[in-house]
Amino acid sequence: MAQIKLQTGLACPPDLVWTHVQTPALVRYVCAPRLSFENRDAGDWPAIFMDGTYRVRLRAYGWLPLGDQTIEISRPIVERVRGFEFFMLRDNGRSRLFRRWDHRIIVETDGNGHTRYTDLIDLDAGWLTTPAALFVRSLFAHRQRRLRALAKANFRALA
Repeated sequence: MAQIKLQTGLACPPDLVWTHVQTPALVRYVCAPRLSFENRDAGDWPAIFMDGTYRVRLRAYGWLPLGDQTIEISRPIVERVRGFEFFMLRDNGRSRLFRRWDHRIIVETDGNGHTRYTDLIDLDAGWLTTPAALFVRSLFAHRQRRLRALAKANFRALA
């Protein structure tokens, strides 16, 4: 088992970040071009992830098949810790590769009107855990770079 924690600051308010974090559009944007998602459920992507299960087919760099993954969304909507509100979105999904995939996104104030954004991932891929964790760390560092640029531009690229 491996745990990855990456944290970054975003130059916009937490409620704006939270609004976008809940959308498939943001996930697809920040992962591109390293990872793409094909919706395996009937119909189009929802505008906002509701609590529940979503099936996707993953591809690395748009062409290398990584198989299907189940995204299992849940959210404790608002919590208070040390007097500050924070939001959490959780994907407790699974796939053939990942025996355990528990990704929590935490969006909170930095105390100055901006956002502290955290990706916390627990994963287990059996004997492939170490190389999988290296790939996931690199992917999530890439996601956070793209997220910082999006936040700086008030998420205009998603409109």
